[in-house]
Amino acid sequence: MKIIDMHNRNSKYTVRCDRATILGNPCSRPGAPCPICNKVHFGPGMKQLTPCRSIQCYRTWLWIEFEKENKELIAAIKAIKHDDTLACWCCEKEGTAIFLDQVVCHCQILFRAWRFLNEEVYP
Repeated sequence: MKIIDMHNRNSKYTVRCDRATILGNPCSRPGAPCPICNKVHFGPGMKQLTPCRSIQCYRTWLWIEFEKENKELIAAIKAIKHDDTLACWCCEKEGTAIFLDQVVCHCQILFRAWRFLNEEVYP
């Protein structure tokens, strides 16, 4: 699995994971309060406004959605395949860097959720 930055228009991806999709991070909408901590994390131009990271809130939000048994979200995550390329707007990661590097993109959280839901074991 690989994560690519959609700013690179030449990149090919199989699963779009930005806020326009169910796999997107609802905690990082510019100017909107976070559904977890109620803070506005990002302003115009995605300028970070708070020390509270939207990635941490996304992890909490995702777990809450799992507990609520959000069938649409769970099905979308389970539908990701081992050789898919996830596309977001923030970083590029591949191989073990997805789960060994510092978490900077919600797609890294999605990858971990995918492994959890598919009962894959970390290497």
